[in-house]
Amino acid sequence: MFETRFFPSAFLVIALALAGAPPAFAHMKMVSSSPADGSAVAPGLRKISVTFSHAMRLTIFKVKHLDDDDTIKPTSALPKSFRPSVDIPVEPLEPGRYQVLWNGIGKDGHVMHGTFKFSVNEKPRDKAQ
Repeated sequence: MFETRFFPSAFLVIALALAGAPPAFAHMKMVSSSPADGSAVAPGLRKISVTFSHAMRLTIFKVKHLDDDDTIKPTSALPKSFRPSVDIPVEPLEPGRYQVLWNGIGKDGHVMHGTFKFSVNEKPRDKAQ
């Protein structure tokens, strides 16, 4: 009789304890980017920014020019510290479509990744021509 009541009760206590104790940063995510996902910007963009819901250390940051499959490298090393937002300097971007792919690690050890796309508009044509 004791055994039949103990196991369901113990199982319930363990299940509730596990369900009620998620890791503190389990829902880390990118909350914004500049340029924003799906946006179009003027030619000559020199900086890409990302903001996260919690401090993160970026481990990979790639910018792909989708029109010619080139990878644009940042002009400086990625920060080695945990930050809630990061500005990544790049050479001025030419007109075209771009995709940013990033990987990072949270202070709690969770590895996160994401992607967003934007485009750089063509340079305005000189009306005098």
